[in-house]
Amino acid sequence: MIMATAAESKPMLENQRAAMRLRPTGDVSLPGWAFPADVVAWVQLLTDRDICKVGKEKIYEGYTETAFRYVFPYNQQYLDKQEHLQNLITILPSGKRENDEKLLHNTEAGLISYTRCQTMEEEIAKRHFDVDLFVWPRDDGTGTFAVVQTWPVEINATFQATFEQVETADADAEHFHRTAMDEFKTSMRKLFKLQANEDVEVMSVKRESENNELVYVGEGDALMAMLRISEDIRKSLMITSLAEPDGLECQWTCKGRTGSHAWKMDLKKEYCLYLKQGWDTMACVKPKEQFDWDSRLKGEGKGVLYVGQRKQDVAICDGPGSVCPRGLPVVAKKCRVCVGLRRLDGTAALERLSFELGLGQQSCGVVGRNRHCRLIRAAR
Repeated sequence: MIMATAAESKPMLENQRAAMRLRPTGDVSLPGWAFPADVVAWVQLLTDRDICKVGKEKIYEGYTETAFRYVFPYNQQYLDKQEHLQNLITILPSGKRENDEKLLHNTEAGLISYTRCQTMEEEIAKRHFDVDLFVWPRDDGTGTFAVVQTWPVEINATFQATFEQVETADADAEHFHRTAMDEFKTSMRKLFKLQANEDVEVMSVKRESENNELVYVGEGDALMAMLRISEDIRKSLMITSLAEPDGLECQWTCKGRTGSHAWKMDLKKEYCLYLKQGWDTMACVKPKEQFDWDSRLKGEGKGVLYVGQRKQDVAICDGPGSVCPRGLPVVAKKCRVCVGLRRLDGTAALERLSFELGLGQQSCGVVGRNRHCRLIRAAR
């Protein structure tokens, strides 16, 4: 009811003959006569709602990682079975899927997984009918469901140079959980149709690395709003399209090859979004809990976001010393909600834009005076 009232209000309809901006139309310029006025009102309302959400993320200046993994280098062992094997489904404890594809069978084929146990809630597990190779009820009396999140990896020279094999994994119970190893092996036996007592040779490996690309941390809902608004951030992460309301598709590159990969997010769960670099380069979306298993964020985290609008750049920060992804200088006194640096028609000017997130109400009495800035109009 509140949203409907806002969409029908006179201020939102005053420019009803204006052309639709490019971003909400998929980069297609539509003249004013091509759509009814209430469509413009709703598009503006939803865009303003996204703008209100984007200040909730934190940006970090990269991370350091010590990754521990289990790897099954099956190569071409089961080539004769390939026509009878189920697709590889990469499923997360949340029930989100990242892969559903045929298994590769070549000299570099392998599957990789985490070294910690993961659990899926029974209610979520019962919604999936085709993942019993990766999700099943544990028989330890706990009533929990095991979930094995596994994905493809190429066992080649780059892998050998990146990962170190750990021969003493059994002695490192902190990083290599024995139950996780057993559940990974169980999943592999099911996937490749092996006998229950057949041994599966799994490697324990670790990798140390450093990534200086920006890391965006926030709930899935806020990260999706950020990606809708900022074309520059999408480009920097090699994101080619958004799969509304909770997904994205990105390009990956690896030794001259390229392809696409889809990610899904739980809109209420906290994630880390960043550009992964290694033997391949692409955007990566990882639940914050999983990210913290292996990685440590660099810096304190700044409440900074670049929002690209027509003829206008806005950088939002939470205090002095904040960093703008576009390199714009941010030197402003801390404001309770947000501080914005407006660059309009090539002239930089500092404005303080303060409003209650999600309500469009003035909060601290300091509001910009430029009538051409839609973000400032929303604050009034």
